[in-house]
Amino acid sequence: MRVIIWSIPAIVFIGLINYHFVPGGTFTITYNVVKGAPEVSNFAAKEPDRLIGTNNTKGDTEYFQLITTTPLYFDVTVPRPFERATVKLIYQNLDRQPSIDLGVRQPDGAYYYKKMAYYNDTLETLPDYWIKMHDGVNVLWQKDTAYYEKTLELLRWHDSQVDEIRKKANDLDLSAAVDRISDIKNKYEELLQEINKEYLNSLPNIQFSSVQEFLDNLPDKNRVISFNKNITTALPLPGYKVSSEATTISTSIRGKHELYTYIEQNELLDFTFTIQDINRHQGPDEFHISLFSKDGQQVFDDRLFDDGEQNAAGTINPDRQYHLSLDTLSSGIYKIVLDMPDDIFIKKIVTGQNRVVFKGNVYLAESPEYKTVLGDRLFTTTTLYTNSKSITARTSHVNSLQTLRVGQETVVISELHTPSSIVTAGGFTAVTSPKNDVYISGDGFFSFSQSQFFDPTYNDIPNLNAVENVNDYDFIISEYPQPQEEDGWLVAEARIEAPQLYFSKNGLTTVSFMFNLLGLPENRRTLKVKEVTVTFEKTPLTFRRISEKLKGL
Repeated sequence: MRVIIWSIPAIVFIGLINYHFVPGGTFTITYNVVKGAPEVSNFAAKEPDRLIGTNNTKGDTEYFQLITTTPLYFDVTVPRPFERATVKLIYQNLDRQPSIDLGVRQPDGAYYYKKMAYYNDTLETLPDYWIKMHDGVNVLWQKDTAYYEKTLELLRWHDSQVDEIRKKANDLDLSAAVDRISDIKNKYEELLQEINKEYLNSLPNIQFSSVQEFLDNLPDKNRVISFNKNITTALPLPGYKVSSEATTISTSIRGKHELYTYIEQNELLDFTFTIQDINRHQGPDEFHISLFSKDGQQVFDDRLFDDGEQNAAGTINPDRQYHLSLDTLSSGIYKIVLDMPDDIFIKKIVTGQNRVVFKGNVYLAESPEYKTVLGDRLFTTTTLYTNSKSITARTSHVNSLQTLRVGQETVVISELHTPSSIVTAGGFTAVTSPKNDVYISGDGFFSFSQSQFFDPTYNDIPNLNAVENVNDYDFIISEYPQPQEEDGWLVAEARIEAPQLYFSKNGLTTVSFMFNLLGLPENRRTLKVKEVTVTFEKTPLTFRRISEKLKGL
């Protein structure tokens, strides 16, 4: 009896150690609509007291939470930070919701997204001559040209026969014409089945044996549809020459931006950023820079920490510079992510590269609104150049309400914090802001001069359903995560890794997730959610690691 009594504190102590330090490296939390989970908040809208979803009636054989709106926010409290998290969603999708995105909240309040599941009508209904293969993340469809040409020849025969009957319609009674057309259709279906049987029982006539072989040997971009897949390529950039002069962008911008640039073999990648923290908002302001190669691999990561003023005091400390210089990179396109809050201005960019574009948005800050930061600059209009088909702009200050010139059209910004949009005529468009202090976004790329512009994408097509004829192409490549089916339910997963897996520490260690169900309420779709499981992982705590940590003390 004494042994049992004395062992209870030891068991409790071991349990606390296991919970807080997670020596095994894995910590799993499961939330379902019957039991819930103390570590997981209920699905809610942005207002914490507005819960989302209705549970079905008690006594039903299957419990679920009926989701009718989006996004769904939920927080998970854990004993400590982790290196990665895998979120598994068990659900039913009877209304064919096309996409489910997982978001995780970042330090600046924005969300980093990973696609969990995707459904596209065009891809799901491709004919059999589109041969499909996947590697777990990407899906590649290759058109078997011989197979396609044979079906196309048969279709032409069908259409020509029907046209002949229609031309002779006056010489035939209606019943006879309908019967003739029906006979042709039946013959067409019979011959098509024979063609399908012939090719499905033979080896496909395709160029690549795997997705990786395709990615390593990209064909002519005009033969490829890249959908929901960011392919940046090492193929030589046409007309590119290494510059002997520096490129300078002297217009101030603020907040997070994503840049793309190109270098030749043995060319130095060189950027100098002059930054300024305006300290208008509470909390630390870090300048975080990451460099990614053409295949999406991170090759460099660094940061400048806060300037020392974390209060919203408006203190203006001296400019700081960050110099990025790498001389061991292979040729190709590189992505530079500048992850920082809006309190940080980039007042100047000087680079040895002569191709520099910004993806998706530019936040222009060259305005008298920030005269205390920018000093005695001569504030002038700014012109950007873009290939965006749609452009949106907004501002936060009354003195910066303005009219933008977009090509031959105008966009009037007449209300604060309210986006104004325009669809461009397509092609290459100039966007001019007379006052700056405006957040301009689009579905393409932006540059500060025509000579700096290039398109780093590989025939990316944002709306596949808008493609008139996919058979004009030979390949379709897509990140197309598809859920697995288990016992009548769908199971979708997504993994988030550090640094995107951000944990806030306001007394508790919490990570904030959300599910984004684009278009669900607008199209009157619903989703039935049964269970959410989050598995957190870190490096296991071994005796060797403990010994190494003790030696370092």
